Amino acid sequence: MKKNRKKLLWLVTAFVSLIGLFLGQQIFSFASTDSTSKLKAKNGLVAKEVASSTVNSTQESSRESVSHVSSEVSGSQEATIETTETITSEEIEVISETSQEKNTPVEKVETVEEIVPEVSKKNEQKLAPNSIGINGIYKPFHSLGTETNLGVIQGAIDAGWIVTTISTFNPRDNQTTYFGGHNPGIMNFMEENLQTGAIVTVVDSNGTSYDYQAVDHAVVDQYGEAMLNSIGMRIIDLYSNGSNQESIAIQYCLSNSELMIMWYLVPFF
Repeated sequence: MKKNRKKLLWLVTAFVSLIGLFLGQQIFSFASTDSTSKLKAKNGLVAKEVASSTVNSTQESSRESVSHVSSEVSGSQEATIETTETITSEEIEVISETSQEKNTPVEKVETVEEIVPEVSKKNEQKLAPNSIGINGIYKPFHSLGTETNLGVIQGAIDAGWIVTTISTFNPRDNQTTYFGGHNPGIMNFMEENLQTGAIVTVVDSNGTSYDYQAVDHAVVDQYGEAMLNSIGMRIIDLYSNGSNQESIAIQYCLSNSELMIMWYLVPFF
């Protein structure tokens, strides 16, 4: 009987132990599950916070990037606008200058005809001494000084010279210098060009030129009785004595006539 009680007690004890063990396992399992669930929940919350933080960080970074890009774009636009404004200002200034140039009166432009004489004058060769010319045509003359012998004078003219007498040419001696020669002949260029107001150039022995203007003339026969009204003298008196004024006298025969013409010219310098 005692053995049965012991056995029963042992069985009960074993059964209670098993039940306790089972309950302990269940409690432990539940506790473990609950702990795991809590941990998982906690971990999930942490992960969610991390993810949220990451998203927020990403969004902020994106916002900063967008803001930076926007700032750069804005700066680029401002630079573009400034460049455009600068170019526009320059263009306006150029247009203004162009407009002013168009509205500026054009200065007088020298024509070829105005320039050529200047060039020709600079390139003009030095005139030969002891020469007389009109309209660019020059001929040499032979000075007879104060020779009054008509035979000597006529002999030089017949030799084909233009001769001077009354005085040796001197533009400062206040006296008339007489120039004479044959026409037709060496004085032909004078007959073709000499008229009232014409300019005759005389080149002295040093190569210096002096201009004289024709102011009077008279047609005469061999006696020289015609008058020069500008000085109130007969041709023969002028030929013999001069006018005692700075001047030149040019005489030649008229073509196809036995008559002669005497021109009286005064300084044009």
